[in-house]
Amino acid sequence: MTLPPAYRLKGDMKNICGTLAPQAGGGVNISVPCPICGENASEWKYGFKRCSACGIVYFSEKGELSPAPSYERLNEKQIYFSSNVNIFSGWLERLEKIIGSGKNLLDIGCAYGDFIKLALSRGWTAEGIEISPEMAGHCKSSGLKVYDKDILELNLAAGSYDVITMWAVLSLVREPQPELSEAFRILKPGGLVLVRDYNFLFHKLAVSLQNTGFWKLFNARPGILHNWNFTPKSIKFLLKKTGFENIKIINSRPTTGDPYATGGRLGSGFVSVFKNLYYFVSQMVYFVSFGRLLISPSLIAIAKKPNTCRGSIY
Repeated sequence: MTLPPAYRLKGDMKNICGTLAPQAGGGVNISVPCPICGENASEWKYGFKRCSACGIVYFSEKGELSPAPSYERLNEKQIYFSSNVNIFSGWLERLEKIIGSGKNLLDIGCAYGDFIKLALSRGWTAEGIEISPEMAGHCKSSGLKVYDKDILELNLAAGSYDVITMWAVLSLVREPQPELSEAFRILKPGGLVLVRDYNFLFHKLAVSLQNTGFWKLFNARPGILHNWNFTPKSIKFLLKKTGFENIKIINSRPTTGDPYATGGRLGSGFVSVFKNLYYFVSQMVYFVSFGRLLISPSLIAIAKKPNTCRGSIY
């Protein structure tokens, strides 16, 4: 079975993780150490490896670090901001309750800077990192403080930020561990990291189904695979390994509308209804399982850099 085309992006998935191709049959499935937890990782599908312990699925031949994907026929304003504005606003409000208002915030992978603008409007001191020259240039021309290099090249001062956010970024990087380690270093003691990214438990099933039956008939493609495809267990392990504590993983609310045109001929109205119904089901499963099972398409992970005052922040 071949990987369904990621038609949300221009061409294939080279912008994200190189050319995807099924593995040739008849070979020996050699296990290698998982780059996240160190246990055995072996061939899964489409050139990806999967860890049997933490569940991470990752593309084993990553190329050069890429800027944010380029989208065709789609409204980038909707993708990067309007579909996310309720999520952004809700989490800024929640962060203010946890850590206070007017704090220093760094948004890694800030795209056109809309989340930074929203944070600034609420009294935060906010800046960003964006390696896309076009997007970084747009931010700078709008008066925003944005760095146009990878976080690993910037050598920012240790203990500079109260909050670091990563909105659908960690799945795209070359190696997530160094990125999070650098985020940990530049956070203040007691600072928070907030990560929103795709949930492999959902997208594994979605990718498998979208070439069959109902989904194929309407050209609907709700699933996507990136460089790194996290499960709740693997992202929690990664944050803990980096040094974070008080780690909480929850279902993320869905974006509004159909910003990636995943619904095909079903249309954005159907997608909106489906996403909200599925989120309701995901929350029911979460509560019935006492927080042990998260099946939403995206996850929110929030964690704290230790300080001398231990205890829950939530």
